[in-house]
Amino acid sequence: MKYFSLLELLVVIFIIALLTALLLPVLNLARQKGRDTICKNNLRQIGLALQLYRADSDERFPDYGAIGARDAAGNIYLRSNYRRGLGEDDGGGGGPEIYGLAAALKSYLGNKSEIWCCPSATPLKLSYKNTYAWYSNYFDYLSISKGMRTKRGSMTASQLSKTPILFDNVQFTPVPTGQFASVGFWSSTQTNEKRGPHIQSDPYKTVLPTYSGVYALMATGHVSTFSVSGL
Repeated sequence: MKYFSLLELLVVIFIIALLTALLLPVLNLARQKGRDTICKNNLRQIGLALQLYRADSDERFPDYGAIGARDAAGNIYLRSNYRRGLGEDDGGGGGPEIYGLAAALKSYLGNKSEIWCCPSATPLKLSYKNTYAWYSNYFDYLSISKGMRTKRGSMTASQLSKTPILFDNVQFTPVPTGQFASVGFWSSTQTNEKRGPHIQSDPYKTVLPTYSGVYALMATGHVSTFSVSGL
């Protein structure tokens, strides 16, 4: 029986280590692309649900009250941009979350909690059972009456294609669960999340390094890479 010499074993180990080093980045890239695809599909499904909602609501987006930005007195607070997942409780006494976009679209998406979570999001955001944010005031002025005419006037298809409806949250902390947003609940910046979860797939990451790597559902219904730095 012939045994391997020490030199031959070292050569084999070196080759295995070299192949691992070469393949690992490829495997990581493939894994990231898989996560990117899941996130895009999540946003597309939510976008379809929004279209169904609008078809049943005279072409309007969810009202401030549905997402928790309008209190019982009718006061509107444009700070309900991010909430925990439907039914989640932050332990602050407000009870389970009953507001937010997931609540407004429950009739169309049911209790699919996984659809509200991007697998590339940070553990903190994933623990909230929702990783996507929105701008409450966009729902109001994008609610249309005819064609592309909004409450702020006509918008071109190009303008609508650049208007985000829902996007990876890299900016906001959640409003306390089960409560209306108020003046005291300002959406603070997450200083440790200056880049989105898809930074490696963002072709503009070197041009816009801050808040790049974000996927967004646009008003026209398509999903694209987006930078929230200017919003």
